[in-house]
Amino acid sequence: MQMDASEIPDRLPPQNLDAEQCVLGAMLLHREAIGEVLLHLTPEDFYSPIHGEVFSVLSELYDDNRPVDLLLAVEELKSRGSLEKVGGVPVLAALMETVHSAANAEAYAKLVRAASEKRRLVVAATEILTQCYRVDGAPVEELVEKAEQAVFEVSRGRSSQDIASMKDLVKTAVERIDKLQDQDNDVTSGLSTHYSDLDRMLDGLAPGSLYVLAGRPSMGKSSFATSVLSNICIRDGKPAMLFTLEVPAEKIAENMLCSNAAVEVQRLLRGQLSNDEYARVPVAAGKLSKAPLFVDDTPAISLTRLRSLSRRMATRLEGRGEELGLIVVDYLQLMTLGGPAESRQIEISRLSAGLKQLARELMVPVIALSQLNRAVEARQDKRPLMGDLRESGSIEQDADAILLVFRKEYYFPDDVAAKGKAEIIVAKNRNGPTGVAELNFHAAWMRFENAHHFPESAAPSVPSF
Repeated sequence: MQMDASEIPDRLPPQNLDAEQCVLGAMLLHREAIGEVLLHLTPEDFYSPIHGEVFSVLSELYDDNRPVDLLLAVEELKSRGSLEKVGGVPVLAALMETVHSAANAEAYAKLVRAASEKRRLVVAATEILTQCYRVDGAPVEELVEKAEQAVFEVSRGRSSQDIASMKDLVKTAVERIDKLQDQDNDVTSGLSTHYSDLDRMLDGLAPGSLYVLAGRPSMGKSSFATSVLSNICIRDGKPAMLFTLEVPAEKIAENMLCSNAAVEVQRLLRGQLSNDEYARVPVAAGKLSKAPLFVDDTPAISLTRLRSLSRRMATRLEGRGEELGLIVVDYLQLMTLGGPAESRQIEISRLSAGLKQLARELMVPVIALSQLNRAVEARQDKRPLMGDLRESGSIEQDADAILLVFRKEYYFPDDVAAKGKAEIIVAKNRNGPTGVAELNFHAAWMRFENAHHFPESAAPSVPSF
């Protein structure tokens, strides 16, 4: 059961009532100050319920584009039946007398916010402390994750308990629609993969969404994931994380280097590169070394550790004024819960739900690679279906989109038309159409490109980024 800061014994919770009064006084003095204050505070940030109620009224007047002054605030509180509860007109008048100017409104708001964040930390720490002293308390790993999550939420300036009103949600939606109307029609609202057919269907990778990328072995799941990461990290310069549970981090770097230099991995390892190929390697290495891509290769990583590392990276980037753009997990079936599970199916169910939860918490798109079962091999055309997902029930439910990688050439090598071709089948798309994105695939250097990138007979170009 969650505690309230006021329930913690022996000590008064952190607070700054003087700053709360000054904030409200500034808001009553000058309407323009309200806009600045709203960037930092919500009614829940006030320790005094009276101050929180007054703040709520002033915010509503401002949001409704109405004038704000003492008389109008009094009338609004009367209409709510809250005037006497906050102490009547004398209390409001006294608030106005706490400041002579609204110039420092933002500074006062930050003081109130700091006290609010301290209260949330105290509550979280007390809950964890209580669990630590209980004989039957939660496991240490779970307590560590709870502590990190609490700190992360405070650093993000948002509580998991926040409830949004429809009024606020509609306002945000309209602002987003206005922004989309003003931009180029080819620009996606989410994070672009730079695969045009796929971006048109998905409208980019949306923050808070879980994308499952599935395929049979040798279809190119990992290569497609690293191709997307190259596009996002090198071309766009957006930070991303890759959790590679099967391939060591050094090998990932080597593969991405070959992919971006358009050289064959085996030729590089044997020292058989041509002069032109050899000259391309340091150029690609220079670009790749500057890419804000962070790789963790812990085998059989637990969901708890993965979430912990992701939160830390998001916090670290925010401290530098950056945002985490994407998380890729390769692959789902190699993850563990870090504890016992009733069955493998239940374990996979909790893992996929946990990744979806992480996407929502960090508001970052998450791509989870997944295996398909052998039913594909028994099918005459070998085309994968959503039902082929291994332990599929929960994955289908949690995923916002399911992408299936298919290369006909792998099964039918004599089919000339299939040579060098690949399909990303959008089998599920919660926010748009399903369909097929056709791509070119260069198996020698493990790279995907738009199907219209170059003619079939021409040699592929080195990515320009």
